[in-house]
Amino acid sequence: AETQYDGIVPAIYPASTYLRDVDLSYPKGKCYSRADNPTVLPAESTLCSLEEGKEALLFASGMAAATTVFQAALSPGDHVIIPNVMYWALRNWVHSFCTQWGVTVTEVDMTVTEMPDQYVQLDAALQ
Repeated sequence: AETQYDGIVPAIYPASTYLRDVDLSYPKGKCYSRADNPTVLPAESTLCSLEEGKEALLFASGMAAATTVFQAALSPGDHVIIPNVMYWALRNWVHSFCTQWGVTVTEVDMTVTEMPDQYVQLDAALQ
C-alpha cells in the first residue's frame, strides 16, 4: 500500500530527477529515476518475499536485465561463451560492448548435445 496518502494501490513516481540539498546531496537517497525510481520498490519487496530471497531487482526491459548480468559478472580480460542463436540485440551488444571492453566472446552451437572441449575454458566467467 502507498503510505503517504494511505492508497491501496502503490503510487507511481513519474519523476526523472530528484531534489538536492544545498550541499548537492540527495536527502531521500534517490538520484535519477532510471536507477532509483521508487515505483518498483513494492514489487521488488513482494517478489523477494515470495521467492524467499535476500533482494530482487526489476528492470524496465529484458535488455536492461541481461546487460546488467554481463556487466556485473565480467571484467576486462574475462571470457564469455554465448549461444550462436540468441536474441539479436543482446548478441549484438555482447559483440560490440564486451569486445570493446576487453572480454573475449565465443559463440557455440547449442544444438550440439556435448560441448566440444575447445569451447570449455576453466577461466570463462560466464558459460
